[in-house]
Amino acid sequence: MQLDAITAEAARRFPGCASTLALVARRDQVVTSAAGTMGQADPRDAYFCLQTIDGPGPFIVTDALHDPRVSSDPLVAGAPHVRFYAGYPVLGPGGWRIGALCVVAVRPRGFSMADARSLRVLAASVQGLAGVRAGPDTAVSG
Repeated sequence: MQLDAITAEAARRFPGCASTLALVARRDQVVTSAAGTMGQADPRDAYFCLQTIDGPGPFIVTDALHDPRVSSDPLVAGAPHVRFYAGYPVLGPGGWRIGALCVVAVRPRGFSMADARSLRVLAASVQGLAGVRAGPDTAVSG
């Protein structure tokens, strides 16, 4: 499946990270593809992906334990002890956000502009499968 190839490539480009593609279906998130391991936690419960989908641009957390936006999240405070997260929104045909391509790790990690471009290109690949043109660059924060 092409989506699995994209999440596998994301995990490869971000060593030590797992990768997921979560799409929004009605009021739920559905993880449609995953690469790597992050323990038994259910990624659909993650606050991180919702922040990516609902936020103004990519959502980057380089050290979740020390980031007040997410430090109390159950996936940070407990298993699998997420420490790094980077998510880039995936747009649907009408330009609305339909999901997020995410990379996650259990160790803090930096996130460069080159990393941001790489994740953006991979998210655009997901959009390309649906015939959606990639949107303009958005600022990286975090």
